[in-house]
Amino acid sequence: MSLLATTGCGNSDMDPLCPPVDVSYTGQERDTAIVERGDLTPTFKADIELSGFEEMNYSISEGKLAEIEMLYKAKFDEVLVSEGDRVSEGDTLLTFSSEVLEKKSKEWSSSKTTASLRREHYRNLQALDENYDYYDEIVDLNDEITLADEYASDVAETYDNMNLVATNSGVVSFVNDSVKDGFIVTGAPIIKVSSDDGYYILDQSDKPNMDKSKTMFDADVEFHVGDRFDAKYALSEYVVEVIADPTGKSVATPTDAADDKEETASSGDASKGELVTGDKIYFKIVGDDRIKDKALTITKELPELKNVCYVDKRAVIIYEDETYVYKEMEDGSIRAVKVDVDQMVGLYAVINSGLEEGDTVSIPN
Repeated sequence: MSLLATTGCGNSDMDPLCPPVDVSYTGQERDTAIVERGDLTPTFKADIELSGFEEMNYSISEGKLAEIEMLYKAKFDEVLVSEGDRVSEGDTLLTFSSEVLEKKSKEWSSSKTTASLRREHYRNLQALDENYDYYDEIVDLNDEITLADEYASDVAETYDNMNLVATNSGVVSFVNDSVKDGFIVTGAPIIKVSSDDGYYILDQSDKPNMDKSKTMFDADVEFHVGDRFDAKYALSEYVVEVIADPTGKSVATPTDAADDKEETASSGDASKGELVTGDKIYFKIVGDDRIKDKALTITKELPELKNVCYVDKRAVIIYEDETYVYKEMEDGSIRAVKVDVDQMVGLYAVINSGLEEGDTVSIPN
């Protein structure tokens, strides 16, 4: 059947009927809710993304592990980093020890030491008596020392190829429990190093592409440099703070009218308290948190709404960008009533017009 929409929250007189609207009421039994009036506290809620997030996974293949064990009799030695450590490109993350390489390293180290002592001995003899010429002996010993250095360099390079060495700078975000317990699991990530720009972004330009039912009734909120929000990811909790645009592209407006000089200032020059405009709002974690989650959900309680009309938000139907409820009339019939929804506050929809306190509405299944 066709249902008629009416308007008129807070008015006991029946307002003119709106044009018939087909919202396909099925007539099935429904849960109901009573329209109430009182005070509500809105909460702003949004997701922010870590800018410039990159993660490098370090692992060892089964073939490589078998190769270094066979060629160098190498065994896992030590993991040198823990979660939260900051590393630079070239830093060693995990080491192996090799009987073969250690033996060679000691042999060439001993040869270099012996050659260095002999060279010093010949130099001293020449200094004592100019009639002695040990030039050829010293040249040969220099060659031995150079060769020993080259072999030492080869050993170090071989170790670098076996060990896990950081190829990017960042923060260690994961260390596999296996290496903490002293053994290697092949194939799986052993260590992860994450890097980022150091700040989070709330991109409000994405809203038009999202589900309207989730965005069209969001509470209005202004962002000022220095404003703080609670933030959470899984069991991790943080406090984040609005910062000036680190790229210098957004605009910040002074909040003090007396300072209005009709100037446009970049947010990069913004001081605490300035209003930040633009589609992108930037945040940083308050405190020295070395590991950052890729995404956080931020929340903040907004000023309390006094003496507002509200109803269970499940009763609100969005149809062709308009909002309706199924209102139970005095004769027991149900009509689709057009309502003006101000915003969603928790489990409730704040109603500007279309309903009044005490009305009964149906909640669609």
